[in-house]
Amino acid sequence: MPYPSVKVMLVVSCWIRVKRAASDLAVDFGRGTGKNGTIETRETLDESASPLVVAGTIGQSTLVDELVAGGKLDVSSVVGKWKAYTSALVENSAPGISWALIIAGSDHRGTT
Repeated sequence: MPYPSVKVMLVVSCWIRVKRAASDLAVDFGRGTGKNGTIETRETLDESASPLVVAGTIGQSTLVDELVAGGKLDVSSVVGKWKAYTSALVENSAPGISWALIIAGSDHRGTT
């Protein structure tokens, strides 16, 4: 059974280190599934047919901040900390997205 390509979603303005880590993650998915993931840059969550990973820095990523504001992602354990992150599988993260793995960093080092 072929695996679908995984999308790694970032905001356009994210730190270069976050973009690099996302690119490495997309390649790592390929090593495990035989098909590299893809990177998409967007400012809002919308429909995605692929398995989806959203990575962003709290307060810098509209994608992450939208989920926090909507009560779908709790980041209280990492806010204000250095080099910290939280991750969660979020169901119905946006219309048309049944689930997504969210990685939210307290700063760019936490995100990477």
